[in-house]
Amino acid sequence: MKCKIGRDKLVGLCLLLSSGSALGYLLYSTARLFGVYGILTVLSSFATVLSCGTLLVGLKLLVYESERPITLDEMEDKVGKYAGEPKTILSALPIFMCGIDGSGKTTQIRMIARRLKKGNWKLRYTWLRWVALTCYPFLVLCRLLGYTCWRTNERNGAKYPEHSFYRNRVVAAIWPYLFGLDTFASHLFKVWIPTKIGYMGLYDRCAIDILVDLIVETRDTALPEKLLGKLLLALVPRPSIVIVLDIDEETAYGRKSDIPSIEYLRQRRKIYISLARILGVNVIDGNGPAESVHQRIVEEILLHYPLWYCSG
Repeated sequence: MKCKIGRDKLVGLCLLLSSGSALGYLLYSTARLFGVYGILTVLSSFATVLSCGTLLVGLKLLVYESERPITLDEMEDKVGKYAGEPKTILSALPIFMCGIDGSGKTTQIRMIARRLKKGNWKLRYTWLRWVALTCYPFLVLCRLLGYTCWRTNERNGAKYPEHSFYRNRVVAAIWPYLFGLDTFASHLFKVWIPTKIGYMGLYDRCAIDILVDLIVETRDTALPEKLLGKLLLALVPRPSIVIVLDIDEETAYGRKSDIPSIEYLRQRRKIYISLARILGVNVIDGNGPAESVHQRIVEEILLHYPLWYCSG
């Protein structure tokens, strides 16, 4: 004789019986609770959660017809009901452009922005390299101790700060965490919140650039493998597009007059290439005319996202 009780209903019935047993134990433990404390309190709390959960699941399994097969007509009705509604298959992805000074990051972001405006996206451009909020007192102290000094750029006469935190082990250990704290707060308002509310973020630099600066200032090449380095890299939302523009130091030095020296670029370029290799980040050759570099970015990276990238 074939049993007419389905498997789901049988499970629901068992859950109802177990919930009844749990409730019975709950009443018993509650009566004893007036004179006995300790383990009965924990057991009674556990019994409360167990009874409520099993009771709810058991009732749903008994009431719902979960084993009833759906007919072809019902499937066609469901398809016809939602066929005309537009679907968002892929949401906007933030784009982060990083690399040494003079590599053409800002120019490429502007070219991408002009392309994306044709798709009616809500665009937001943000520069992310430097932010100092709570770490200013520490910077003042380092200035007094001589670990921060102001240099004059011989090319344009502008002054720029030079941080030599590596000269003191304590200072080199504290600085990344203080600056990282300010970076976390900055990224919350500049990256995470705009991304969550639907903005297509175009970011000039990202956490990789911040990590490169910290490595140079502290001489701590193991920083990406430490907890702070991993937290900084985690500030880049997933999914997102990260592009490192690689260009030779002499060309970059000739593009901008505010770069202190070629050695300044050479030191940082090695770290960028190393981090990009470790993290699996897209590296684009930034040498040549801006239009040619933009075309390489489109063909090698952006065209892999045809659902949102406006190629018109």
